[in-house]
Amino acid sequence: MINNRKKASTLSGDGLNSDALPSSIDASESSTIPLKQSIHPKILKRAFDSYCESNSVNLSTKRKRIIAWLMVSSKLNAVVTRFDAEWVNDHCFNTTVSEIERKDGIKVNRRHTKRPCAFGKTDCKEYWLTPSSIDQVERLLGVKNG
Repeated sequence: MINNRKKASTLSGDGLNSDALPSSIDASESSTIPLKQSIHPKILKRAFDSYCESNSVNLSTKRKRIIAWLMVSSKLNAVVTRFDAEWVNDHCFNTTVSEIERKDGIKVNRRHTKRPCAFGKTDCKEYWLTPSSIDQVERLLGVKNG
């Protein structure tokens, strides 16, 4: 029997190294920051778990969990979509992003894109935070004084 499924790439070690979470981003404050298209959601999830554990981040609400996840992905210079948000158990990501902006006052940048799917391509948005938004998130989560 022939197996036509592609092999999933494996992560060596813990999947992260000391460079996985840079302390700062050397990018302009522009909403058109040149970002990587995407990082595998499994790697983002591992980076998120590692960051939250090492910084004792308070993730008492869904919004705080998603804010922290957006911050970690932006620190990795990555954009995320609603499909990636499934890895952190958010099934209505666009609504959560809207709540973050309205209730927490954090600017979440977005742009339209097309992503491959089983039927060709589908329209969605990519989301990320600017460095000033990352600072605001760190203060909100209590991982940065100031």
